[in-house]
Amino acid sequence: MFLLLCFKVLVVITDDRSSSTDEEIRAAAKPLENKGIHVIAVGIGIVSDSGQLGQATQNEEDVISAPRDVDPSTLGNRIMERAFQRRDIIQC
Repeated sequence: MFLLLCFKVLVVITDDRSSSTDEEIRAAAKPLENKGIHVIAVGIGIVSDSGQLGQATQNEEDVISAPRDVDPSTLGNRIMERAFQRRDIIQC
């Protein structure tokens, strides 16, 4: 018999600052947390706001900032590292 385990992960990638307030972002993120969804926020370039991205995550380590010219493979690896460091693994 096999036990199937799942990760619920949402990766949000942006290259700009949101027009939403920090409170609006936090309110939108809360239902995701309640459903056990691990949010990773990625800001590309100098315009993205890491403080604002942090409002979308449960853990400040889940905010990834990268320069606009970042190597896609390097960024992908950083995202995957965060996705699989999640503590809540559920049975599907």
